[in-house]
Amino acid sequence: KLKKGDNLILAAFGAGYTWGASHLVWAID
Repeated sequence: KLKKGDNLILAAFGAGYTWGASHLVWAID
């Protein structure tokens, strides 16, 4: 039950989460 805009929101959230996780790894290292 996804609307037209939900894919963009989901993709943006996924990209932001991935970037945040990799940034966190860099900060620890």
